[in-house]
Amino acid sequence: MNHNGIDKYDENRPMYVRFSTKGSQAYREYKLQALQHTSLWALAGLSGGYVISRLLANSPIPPNSLRRTQYLTILASTINLTYFGHQQADKTLEQQARILVQDPTNLLQEP
Repeated sequence: MNHNGIDKYDENRPMYVRFSTKGSQAYREYKLQALQHTSLWALAGLSGGYVISRLLANSPIPPNSLRRTQYLTILASTINLTYFGHQQADKTLEQQARILVQDPTNLLQEP
């Protein structure tokens, strides 16, 4: 029993492994895909916010408030969709890492 009072393997505890060269290259590719996924969602949020802000230009909002509303619309949609994309990319990366660990050729064997 260790100092935390855990005497057997707990499936909820994170497991740390060392990847071999093949495994680390695959993990880097997965991380790059996750970054691209997050960036794509950020671009979608930016463009969606821009379109909505252009649609607001035809609304009966006073001109001083309109500019502020347009900027806040762009900012809010970019932040929301970037966060959503980051969550999805993180979840996908975790699933791919679990699959990567299951193959013993991707792990570094200790002598």
